[in-house]
Amino acid sequence: MEEHMKKKEQNNGLRMILFYLTCAVVVVIMLFGGLLFTKAHIVSGVTHNNQTELNEAINFHKLNNSVRGQMPGIMDTVKKDPNDIYSSSAIINSNHPNITVTPENVVELMIKTSIAKKDADGSVSFNDFDMSRESLSYSRLSLKFVSKTNKDDWFTTVIAKDGSVLVWKVNAVFLSPSLLDKLLQ
Repeated sequence: MEEHMKKKEQNNGLRMILFYLTCAVVVVIMLFGGLLFTKAHIVSGVTHNNQTELNEAINFHKLNNSVRGQMPGIMDTVKKDPNDIYSSSAIINSNHPNITVTPENVVELMIKTSIAKKDADGSVSFNDFDMSRESLSYSRLSLKFVSKTNKDDWFTTVIAKDGSVLVWKVNAVFLSPSLLDKLLQ
């Protein structure tokens, strides 16, 4: 009888270990499985110029904040207008470019910066970039893409969880100076 109880205790311990290992594997698969859906949405959204797919893959509000932060002149000193008659207010004129990325223009901006290209038949495809992972955590993935033809053309994307464990979206894109110049032309 005691021998039977020992075996049962050992089996319970083994079952518990297997249960927790299975749960951990399922959680990891669920966490990073969303990345595959995000990649599929991006590829489909860009190649078919599908705005619904792009909305599923990109958080445009956060993306716009990252793009605006890279604009030249954004950190210029703010000076009060000397002709302003109100002492507690100021008219701020900034000469930095104001680019807004939307589902309607994101593909055109990618073509303008040479991240993507429009083929003769009107279809859109990505240019040749080597991809490397810069960082990976349970809630964030940073990927760097470097052009195979011009090493000065590179961009980094930050893909992060967006409101759910399963939903990942592009939250930021950081462009090299040469790609930023193409964007501003």
